[in-house]
Amino acid sequence: MEVKELKEPLKECKDFGADEEIQDHVFVKKTEKQKSAESVGKIIWRGANAMMTIFFVMASGVQFNDPDPYLWVPLYGTAAVLTTLVTVRPSLSENQIWRCIYWIHAAFCTAMFVYVLVQLVMVSTNPQTDGSLNPLTYEEGREMAGVMITAVWLFICKQSPTIRCTFPRWCPCNKASPTLQRISDVISLESQTALLYTASLA
Repeated sequence: MEVKELKEPLKECKDFGADEEIQDHVFVKKTEKQKSAESVGKIIWRGANAMMTIFFVMASGVQFNDPDPYLWVPLYGTAAVLTTLVTVRPSLSENQIWRCIYWIHAAFCTAMFVYVLVQLVMVSTNPQTDGSLNPLTYEEGREMAGVMITAVWLFICKQSPTIRCTFPRWCPCNKASPTLQRISDVISLESQTALLYTASLA
């Protein structure tokens, strides 16, 4: 009866250690085709960010002709810097400094979106305007579209480390089978558990 009381806690301890080992030491063996697919994906992702960097730089330069460049140049200029970093090294979007700048920029984009939206409503309801329902006919509508493009693209950059392929049937990225690789820490844990169980029987 005493042995039975001691076995259950030891078993729970062993299972806990095994679960912890599974979470910390799961690796994926990748084939050459999978590595090639990932390489092509990184090239495409860098190319897309390079194009968006050019877009943000051009948008930032155009804003110097506006009456309020102190608002729009930092918005597009910061976006250009963040996308440039992702172009050079995509993993930088996981960096704490990059994410801190992103959240500050996201808050600024939200404030600018509300600011431009209010201006758009005021202009579109003005009797002196043509009363068009297309927001892009107004400068404020185009500015709002620019804010949305900036915010959405940087959000994609922030989420890029967690994005995974959703087409497992044909995409080679998702055909790798994870294999558990035991290491010396697990062997040591099992040895200690066995020693404790032997001591409980003695």
